[in-house]
Amino acid sequence: MVDNYFDFSTLRPDLRDAMDSEMASDEVPVWAQSPNPRRMFWLGLPALLFAIPWTLFALFWEAMASSSLFFSGHGAGGKPGAAAAHGPLSWVGLIFPLFGLPFVGVGFWMLSTPLRQMRQARRTLYAITNRRALIMQRSWNSTRTQSIQPSQMQQLGTLIKPDGSGDIVFGPSMGPTWITNSLRSTSFMNRGMNGVNGAAALAPPAFLGVRDVRHAESLLRTLGESAQKGPAATAPEGAAPADIS
Repeated sequence: MVDNYFDFSTLRPDLRDAMDSEMASDEVPVWAQSPNPRRMFWLGLPALLFAIPWTLFALFWEAMASSSLFFSGHGAGGKPGAAAAHGPLSWVGLIFPLFGLPFVGVGFWMLSTPLRQMRQARRTLYAITNRRALIMQRSWNSTRTQSIQPSQMQQLGTLIKPDGSGDIVFGPSMGPTWITNSLRSTSFMNRGMNGVNGAAALAPPAFLGVRDVRHAESLLRTLGESAQKGPAATAPEGAAPADIS
């Protein structure tokens, strides 16, 4: 049966070209989709909530350190005080404001996580072919690709929402949902798909924010079952090769 559910022409041209270049000679895509940016925004909220007290404390540190530096060299009435007579003390005082600057920067970086994840979602492509699954993420000058073989699809975890959207995880759950999602979200943003980054090593590969999660799960399970039947297994039933030329 031919499945015309997916219109591959609606993919972003750069993602479509990246998928095309990744295909082997005997490989064809049967499903492809970018994650829902709104879903990625919500997955970034734990980082934002953690960043609020972090950033406030870092700014408080900077304010206190800077004020002590400014007033340390002045006595009553703005006249030079005792600290002004000792030049080295002013250099020591300068260290504390400089020490806090990286923490302020990290705080603002974490505060922007939901927006950065929305932006990254538009540069990400999840694909299922007749041979494997792919997670592809574009940056301004390169494409990072993670290949998931059928043998890795023996254990799939799914989170399905009432509207039919959700997540597919290629591996077991790692504990409470909010912890699992936070790790996946961090891995998603770091593009640490080769297992080197800490978050990627803890979080298994996942399709996050899939709009039709049951359909994608069915294709993946069929592909996973084909790994047990040997190399003669064909593409998932009900999925037609896509013309991406």
